[in-house]
Amino acid sequence: MRPLSSLSDTTTSLNRLELITISALSPLYWSEVYEAIRAIMHYNRAMDCEASRVANRLAYDAMLQGRFIAIQDICSLLKGKSVCIAGGSESLIRQLGALNECERIIAADGASMFLLENSIDPDIVVSDLDGPWAYLLKASQHGAYMVVHVHGDNIPAVKHLAPMFKKIALTTQCPTDYSYFSLLPGFTDGERAIGLALICGAASIVLAGMRTWERVGYWSKPWLSSSVKPWTEKKRKLSIAEFFIQLFSLYAKENGVKWQRL
Repeated sequence: MRPLSSLSDTTTSLNRLELITISALSPLYWSEVYEAIRAIMHYNRAMDCEASRVANRLAYDAMLQGRFIAIQDICSLLKGKSVCIAGGSESLIRQLGALNECERIIAADGASMFLLENSIDPDIVVSDLDGPWAYLLKASQHGAYMVVHVHGDNIPAVKHLAPMFKKIALTTQCPTDYSYFSLLPGFTDGERAIGLALICGAASIVLAGMRTWERVGYWSKPWLSSSVKPWTEKKRKLSIAEFFIQLFSLYAKENGVKWQRL
């Protein structure tokens, strides 16, 4: 597969057979993907790599305190299971009942708020900590495994919140020689949740509230009081997210994973 120099023409790109002949979960592939995304979004690679160092220290501290969860441990929860992933689009309101059909539930960041408000405890929360902190902490207190993504823009938030989570795994987007974090496939929290389910061998994946063309649910950001149309930067992120959701869909179907996007 050619490097991703542009993600704008996703329809044409996704018609290429080469997308399903390479592992969409390969760390080498995702190292290249993150470089392309940095160029598109003007992210700072040096800060991303500093975030990896921070993640490693926090993960080591969590291990000493008995709070560290390896991705392999999370996989034991997901392997062979039907997995629902709850995301940030407004459709989650209408699709909430579908979560009852799944054996495991992963919340993408702020979706944990909407689930908890409706008396649903997620098994796992995948987050870069820009969702409502009170609900992320509540999800952790209710037993959720917290898969926290550390990047150049959220280091202070991670330093503040990570020590409060009861069970935590950390992921980054800058590969290094450190031992205690993972390079998880996916750009936004939603695709990282999908990547996690695929890596862990889920038997089926159902996406709820994962419509990138819809309004953003109020639970997605602490400053939202109602669902809104995506703002400019959000549109750019959702465009990239849609590309990878489609890629993961192809990968799932090629590898016998049942796939449903509500």
